[in-house]
Amino acid sequence: MKSLHLCALLAMALTVSACETMNSVSSSIGGMFNGNNEDTQMAAKSDELAETIVAAGADGNCPSVQIMADLKNLHEFMDYSSPTLNTKVSEIAIMDVKTQCAEQDEAVAMNIDITFDGHIGPQARQTKNDTANFSYPYFIAVTDAAGKILAKEIFSASLSYGKDQDAIKQIETINQLLPKTAGVADYTVLLGFQLNEEQLIYNRTQMEPAAGEATTVNNE
Repeated sequence: MKSLHLCALLAMALTVSACETMNSVSSSIGGMFNGNNEDTQMAAKSDELAETIVAAGADGNCPSVQIMADLKNLHEFMDYSSPTLNTKVSEIAIMDVKTQCAEQDEAVAMNIDITFDGHIGPQARQTKNDTANFSYPYFIAVTDAAGKILAKEIFSASLSYGKDQDAIKQIETINQLLPKTAGVADYTVLLGFQLNEEQLIYNRTQMEPAAGEATTVNNE
């Protein structure tokens, strides 16, 4: 179980305990895509966000949760210039997100259950008797009503495959505290994988136009 804690700073700003502060987080959604220190990864423009975000509904107790459409998968290949089944190492996808929220004295406690679906390809093992272990970085970010990123933290989904195992479905739980300095409806929680430039390009070449496509987040 992992935690992301937000607390009030003055009356307008938020910060993250034991993770990135606002000074190290880009104020634009596009800027948070890059997993590197340099701006080598393509960023989404503000007028493209409706296409790159998979909308997810929420009830009155939890903020809206959105999975970035071009960041919901991570594919690894030995050679990205030839991304075929024969060169595939592994892949993982965010398949489902469920949230639960409960009000506390000065915050809203939010539990986020993220379902990951992982598969490995022929390049994942050197021999057929090998096990395979992979760690995939993904982020959770919180934005305000204007879309400004208030906080962001990177987590890691670790998947371990047995020698006869080629697929894994795994659920990870994130515990998050949202201060009541703003209403729950003013927050949006964004999820996606931290991709390098090659991985992002591959994802976008695989995407089909999907106007109106939505992934629903289940709130229990």
